[in-house]
Amino acid sequence: MIVPIDTTKWYERLAAAFVLYTHSPFSLFYKPEYKILRKAIEFWPLTGWGTGGVAAAIIFFGSQYVPSAIAVGIAIVVRLLLTKGMHEDGLRRFADAFVRGKNPRTVIERMQTKSASICGTVGLLIYFALLVSSLAAMPPSIAALALLAADPYSKMISSQMVLMLPYAWADKEGDNGYGYEKFGTVAGIVLFLQGIVPLAVMLYMTRARWDLLVFVPCLTMYFLYLLMWNRLKGYNGCCLSTVALLTELAFLITAATMFVTSPLSFFGL
Repeated sequence: MIVPIDTTKWYERLAAAFVLYTHSPFSLFYKPEYKILRKAIEFWPLTGWGTGGVAAAIIFFGSQYVPSAIAVGIAIVVRLLLTKGMHEDGLRRFADAFVRGKNPRTVIERMQTKSASICGTVGLLIYFALLVSSLAAMPPSIAALALLAADPYSKMISSQMVLMLPYAWADKEGDNGYGYEKFGTVAGIVLFLQGIVPLAVMLYMTRARWDLLVFVPCLTMYFLYLLMWNRLKGYNGCCLSTVALLTELAFLITAATMFVTSPLSFFGL
C-alpha cells in the first residue's frame, strides 16, 4: 500500500485559505495548486480573525459616530465584500436546494443553479434580519467582541463536516472544484486553537456564561449535519457556508438573548 506524503507547506495552506475565503491581495500574486486548495480549510477559522476583526472594529468605533444599528449594517456589508459574498451565496443555494430538492440528485442540481429563487432570497432576508437584530440588541462593545469570537468559532465548528461527511457533488469539477482532504490530529489542534482563542478572549473580557455560547452553535451544527446526511448524504461548499453562517447566527442570538434577559451576565463590560 502506498501512503501519500504531504509535501505542502503550512504557509502555503495559510495563503491559500485567504485566497479562497477572502477578497485579499494574495490572489493577485499567488495561485495555489489543487493539492494546496484541498487543505485550505485547515486555516479557515484564521480568516475569520480578519473578517470578524474588521467587522467588529467597524461596530465598536463606528457606533461612536453613527447609531449602532447603522454601524452594524455597515460592518455586515464590509464583511460581505471581504468574503466575496461566497458564504451568503452558499446559504442562498442551500435554502433553495433543501426546500425544493426531493433527493440527493435534485438537491445538487438546485445548488448548481446560479439564478436566484424565492426560497433562497427569503432565506437570505431572514438571515440578515436576525443577524442585524441580534448585533443591534447588544451594546457596541459586547456586539464587537461577540462577532469577533463568533466568526472564527463558527468556521472551526463547520470544518468538522469534512471529517463527518463524504464530499457530495455531481462531478469533481463542480462546487469550488474539489473536496477537502480530511485533516490530521496536528492540523485539528491548530484548527481548534484558531476557533477557540477569540472565544476565550471574549469570555474573559465579558465574564459571560460560557456553556450556552459553546454548545448552542454545536447543537445547530449537529442538526444541520443530520439534515445533510438525510437529504444529501454528504457535504459541499454550499453546505459548509451554510453551517458557518447559521452556527455564527446561533452564537450571536444566544449572546443577545443572554444580555437582554440578564445584563449582569456581561458584568465585565
